[in-house]
Amino acid sequence: MLQKIEDAGADAIELNIYYIPTDFQINGLRVEDMCIEGCKTIKSAVKILLP
Repeated sequence: MLQKIEDAGADAIELNIYYIPTDFQINGLRVEDMCIEGCKTIKSAVKILLP
């Protein structure tokens, strides 16, 4: 899907990330790491801006 957005001419992709804490054993640092890893995965899939 991201590739289709890029191919359609999008200049950037805006991500709105929200984590609902269902596992209280996961600390804030781990949640932040999961968000960063997700952004890295998306960034590696497309060449357009990910602000």
